[in-house]
Order: sequence, then structure tokens, then C-alpha cells
Amino acid sequence: PKRISRELLETVKFLDWIQLAIHGEYHDSNYEFARRTYSEAYGKIYTTFDPFFYISGFKAPGWQISKETMEALKKLGFWVAVQYPDDRMNGHPDGKYQPAVIKGMKYYALNEEQEGYIKIHGHTWDVCGNGIKDIAEKLKKIPKETQFEFINNITKIC
Repeated sequence: PKRISRELLETVKFLDWIQLAIHGEYHDSNYEFARRTYSEAYGKIYTTFDPFFYISGFKAPGWQISKETMEALKKLGFWVAVQYPDDRMNGHPDGKYQPAVIKGMKYYALNEEQEGYIKIHGHTWDVCGNGIKDIAEKLKKIPKETQFEFINNITKIC
């Protein structure tokens, strides 16, 4: 949110096929919210969030998040995006700050199967092997009659 122009936010706001969720603050590193305390995370999210432009969802840069950040998100009424809802990725060499979703928290798990849904995670630029060019063939294979759903509408509670 701290790197997006107000002009772009105002343009996107009125496109009903786009919802924006917070993805860090500056996203200077994948560890921006990995070691945040409850009060640090609460303050950053509270002051960054503008409900006119964003839904109450949060995906930490690099999937790296502290339990304290999750507690702050829960208190603020946000859902969190994770790779898995359990702690199987906690301590992983590619990013060790991936604890289990806390009890009572709304979440979306990219790698947790949900019957009837095809989940796709990508970026608008070439990064992490899932930029638009990298996932173009996967996107082309989606049946034309497919209906898209916002993450906001398919979250679960842990």
C-alpha cells in the first residue's frame, strides 16, 4: 500500500472484478511481517488499511508472518492468506516464518484443496516463477465457462 499511487487505487476501486488486499506495507523484503510484535503489526496494518480501497485481507510478503501479526489481523477482523493452515512450512529453508493459522482466525490457504476451486497464485511481473508469462499456459487451460471467485468469499475459520 505504501508504494501504490492514489491514482491507480482510485481507478481500480471502480472495477468490480478486482479486489485489493494488503500485501505488506512497503514489501522491502519477504520478512517485513515475519518478526513483528503484536503492537508493531497492529499499528502498521491499522495505519496502512483504507477500507475505501482494500478488503480486510492480508497476504504477508513471501508468506512470512509472525503469530503476533496474525493476532493483530484477527483483532482487526482480517483474514490471512497462507500456503497451508498448519505449521508444515514453519522452519522451511525458503522461509522459516510460517506458523499455523491461529485458532478462530479467518484464512485462505493456497495449497489446501477446496472442492470445486482451482487456485492460482501469480504476480504481474516475472518473479518467483509465477509471473504472468510463467502461468500463461495454465491460465489458458481454464475452461471458458469457469466463474471466478474472490478470496474474500472462500475463506475458512481455523
